[in-house]
Amino acid sequence: MKVRFRLAVALAFLLCGCLVGGAFAATKRITPHAHGGKQKIYIGSKSFTYHKASKQMPLVFRLKGPTPLRVLSRHLYDPMAKPQKVTYRFNVEIDGVVLRTAEETAVVSKQALRVGEGPVGTLEKAVFQVPAGEHTVKIYPSDQGETVAFRVYMGTAKKSATTWIPFSPETYVQAVRVHSGERESTCYRFSQTAPVAFTVEGPLRIKIGTRLDFGAENGTSQTYGIRVALDGKPWKSFGMKSKASHTVVYPDMTEVTPGLERTVALSIPAGRHKVEIYLDRAAVPTASLRILAAQKDLRTGRGTGGRTPRR
Repeated sequence: MKVRFRLAVALAFLLCGCLVGGAFAATKRITPHAHGGKQKIYIGSKSFTYHKASKQMPLVFRLKGPTPLRVLSRHLYDPMAKPQKVTYRFNVEIDGVVLRTAEETAVVSKQALRVGEGPVGTLEKAVFQVPAGEHTVKIYPSDQGETVAFRVYMGTAKKSATTWIPFSPETYVQAVRVHSGERESTCYRFSQTAPVAFTVEGPLRIKIGTRLDFGAENGTSQTYGIRVALDGKPWKSFGMKSKASHTVVYPDMTEVTPGLERTVALSIPAGRHKVEIYLDRAAVPTASLRILAAQKDLRTGRGTGGRTPRR
């Protein structure tokens, strides 16, 4: 009986092996079946294999959701160009539709290098949420002529769950109540010129959940973006697509329909920083957001700089 059971388990794994992923998968490195070539990057005596991608030669792989998708990227500098601070963008495309465009800012890494080739950029991280179902995923730089090295992981790590707690920003257009079923939360409205702003002590992990405003004249589906400034300078930019929600309402603004929430993750660097979040590339004037901070980071003396988070 034991032999039969083991054979059944092995067969189940083989049958599931044609797709990467699953709702309860632990963190796992994804190897794309198409890419622009392998790239060895060295940090000290250790080497790490990345996969290169360009707009013409993307990373391509199959994936089963729902699952988080963690994308590590490094800008590959032209050996003939002068190394300097660069901003690059890359798309995560699911079944032919761009899920989100991430914007990263990198400088030349002081530790990582390519033997006999040009400099390597600092390691940048972005997290995407892949919806349920089986998907073809492509990852590629947005700009022609750009080459980026990627390492991609799916699933969640085998560790204790992070507790996320909300807190209120210092500056915003308006605080609004949001009802979803029997739950109520507070969101903060912002625009392309009037940001949500707050000051925190890093390092700190935060999540920004945004909802686009839908009215009677702007349909039920829109693309938009948010841009994030750190200490008054451009830092991150995200592109998203939203649909009007059928289950979430603003009880105090019945003329406005909230969009489905779209979430991005940010890692605030060490030190005291001012964060400003602006609406970007939107056909509507306003949106709302909520901010969640990792409770563990706050408990270690970092985070809201002594302010009490909202509970």
